[in-house]
Amino acid sequence: MASMWTDLLASFLMEGESKLLWRGDGPGIGRDARISYSSLLGRYSARAYLIEEQGVQTLVPLEVAKRRLKNTRFAITKRSSRGLQADWIGLDRHGLVIAEAKGSFDLGISPWCGPSTLPATVETAINQAERTELINRYTGRRLRAKRWAVASRWGTQNNEREPTMIAVRDLGQSYQHENAEAVEEEGYRELAEALLRADSEFVKDGLTGSRVGGSDSSRDSPIPLPIRIGELALDPSYSAALGPFGQLPLRNQDDLEMVRESLKTGAPVAVASFSDSYYRHIMFGRWPFPRVFGEGFWPTDDPVLRKRPLIGESARSLVIERHGLTVSWLDHDQDIALML
Repeated sequence: MASMWTDLLASFLMEGESKLLWRGDGPGIGRDARISYSSLLGRYSARAYLIEEQGVQTLVPLEVAKRRLKNTRFAITKRSSRGLQADWIGLDRHGLVIAEAKGSFDLGISPWCGPSTLPATVETAINQAERTELINRYTGRRLRAKRWAVASRWGTQNNEREPTMIAVRDLGQSYQHENAEAVEEEGYRELAEALLRADSEFVKDGLTGSRVGGSDSSRDSPIPLPIRIGELALDPSYSAALGPFGQLPLRNQDDLEMVRESLKTGAPVAVASFSDSYYRHIMFGRWPFPRVFGEGFWPTDDPVLRKRPLIGESARSLVIERHGLTVSWLDHDQDIALML
C-alpha cells in the first residue's frame, strides 16, 4: 500500500519541479476527492512545518491525547458546543501547543497574499484551535497554550498559483489569558510523559505492524533486534524497510532477502529503526525536564543529518537520526543484516 500511494502521488506531480506543483488541475476528480487530498496533505505539511520550523517537540492526535490524559490532572475540553476541535495537542520547550491544519485548492489570489486578509480556510482553522482547551481538573482553570492555524494552498499546472503556506499563531487569543494558568513544571512533566509515551508507542507499533494503540493477538509480540546497515550498526531496535514492496517489518532473514532483491533492481529502499532503549526510557524511565519558560534539556536529540561512507566505496549513504529513530536510505550494493 505504501508503494501504491507513493507511485500515485508521484504521478500527480509536475516533473523537474522543486515545488509541490501538481499536474493539470491537481489530484482527484470532483470536489469531494480534492477536499480529501487537500486535507490529508495539508495536515502533514503543517505538522512538518511546526516541528522543523517552529520548535514543536511532539504532536499527538487529539483523540489519542484525550485517552492518554484520562488518568492525569488534565482534560481536553471544547469551549463551545458547536464546531470541530483542533487536530493536535503537543508541546514545545515553553509549554502547551494546540494546532489545527488545513489544505486547500482555493483559486483565490488576494486572501493568500495578505497582509490584511486571510483565506476562509485559515479563519476556520483559527476557530478550531480557539475552541480547543486543556483544563486542570483540580482547579477547573484552562491552561495557557500557543495556538497554531496552518493552511496550505496547492499550486497546479492549470491554475498557475504559487504553492502557499500560511501559519498564524495566537490570533484572537486575548481571552486565553483571562482565568488561564501557566503550565507549571510538575504539570509540564506529567503532560510531556503522557504525550511522549503516546507518540513513541505509535512509532513502535507503526514500524512493527502491530495494531496502533493496542495489542494484536494475531501476531507475535515484536522483538527488538540489533541491525547492521552497511557500516552502520544499531543496538536492538524495531525496524522496518520501506520500498516498492510497501512497508515491511524486519523480523527474520526472509524479510531481508526481499529488501536485497529490491536493491538489486535499483529501487529506492529506506530502513527505519526505532531504538528499544529510547522507547523504554520514554515509556518507563524518568528524565530531567526543561523549565516551562526558557531553554533547557529535552529528552530527545536534536536532528542529526549525516553522510556515512559505504564499506569499500567512495559513495555516501544518507542517514537521519532523531528522537530515537534512525532512517537510512540504502545504496544498491549495501548489505543489511539482523543480529538474530
